[in-house]
Amino acid sequence: MPFKKGQSGNEAGRKPGTPNKTTTELRLFISEFLNQNKSGLQRAWIELEPKDKFSAFQSLLKFALPQKMSQQIDFNNLDEDVLDAIIDRLNPNTNE
Repeated sequence: MPFKKGQSGNEAGRKPGTPNKTTTELRLFISEFLNQNKSGLQRAWIELEPKDKFSAFQSLLKFALPQKMSQQIDFNNLDEDVLDAIIDRLNPNTNE
């Protein structure tokens, strides 16, 4: 018999929102590694070619910035005033 939504098969299990122990330990390890090796990492960064610096920086951005999500807009549901405002913002050179 399948479980009902919101019910656990193991009531004594981990509660929602409890951090994963392995993830917590790995984050702590990485943080300690970075703190202990700051000077070496800075020297390595200085020695990188500009294209490699850009590539490394770009790779790290995904951990600091939220990922953009695509959105669908149904223009058929917008009234004329809203559509005109959108057109004006997209094409500021139109003078009507």
